Amino acid sequence: MLALGIMALILSGMKIHFANFMPSISYEAGVFIHNLTAFLLLTHVAVSFLFHFFSGDYRQFMPNLKRLPRDVLVQARYYAYGIFTNEPNPFRKTPTQRMNPMQQLAYLGLLLGLLPLQVVTGLLIYFTGHYPELTNRIGGLVYLAPLHDLVSWLIITFLVVHLYLITTGARVESHLKAMITGYEEEH
Repeated sequence: MLALGIMALILSGMKIHFANFMPSISYEAGVFIHNLTAFLLLTHVAVSFLFHFFSGDYRQFMPNLKRLPRDVLVQARYYAYGIFTNEPNPFRKTPTQRMNPMQQLAYLGLLLGLLPLQVVTGLLIYFTGHYPELTNRIGGLVYLAPLHDLVSWLIITFLVVHLYLITTGARVESHLKAMITGYEEEH
């Protein structure tokens, strides 16, 4: 749901910014799809947050701070060199630790930085017509819209890197299959 929602937000956002993008969809329909999808995803994210918090699964996102600098360097070396020379991944997945330190940092940046900023700027833009004083205090849409766009491009960059990295498993489709089914093959 999250992946489909983000794709819908990206495509509808492109329609909002570029009139000739997807000419069969009107501007008004693009705005409606964008807003509806955003509110559906907000609900999804709230439920996911509650699940991760109360189940304790949030620990998956927490790196070991004592070993973090070394672990990030080891994983970065693997991504830059080892992956191309068939070295084994330095971090083995376990049921209680499914992410390597770089993944943990990337997701923390996304979940605690980019997504909240995107939500806040999006809500402020959405409510500008009804409560212009909200956005006027911080400079108005002149500042909000470009910030919302910048964060969108950063999220798209995360998505592109994410899509590349899912092709780096034992087989090109290994990680994608694991993301869809929830099960990963052990080697």
